[in-house]
Amino acid sequence: MTERVRVAAELSAFNYAARFGYPGRTLGDYLADFGGWDGYVEDPFGTRPWISLRAFDGADLSLFLKLMFIVPEVAGVDFRPLSGDAIILAEYTLPAGTVIARDHPDPYDD
Repeated sequence: MTERVRVAAELSAFNYAARFGYPGRTLGDYLADFGGWDGYVEDPFGTRPWISLRAFDGADLSLFLKLMFIVPEVAGVDFRPLSGDAIILAEYTLPAGTVIARDHPDPYDD
């Protein structure tokens, strides 16, 4: 079965990454790395999806950008709705054979 990933993001004055020991990255950091509004990011599955941050045009560049790589809780089931101010930046299919560890057992598996 092919696995799908949704990339979503939201801006925050709070550096959410600090609680995990990471420095966090601002919208301005990403724009500088990309050289514009669009670019590749590393995902936790070993691929590099192309995303656009143009949805944040006009936002304060010093705000932290929280990138989220979301997979359905159950393979083959649709994504849950986003919460808060998150915006969908991209959706893509992972290469065949990519295994995603899920915290929850498949409720449809007998």
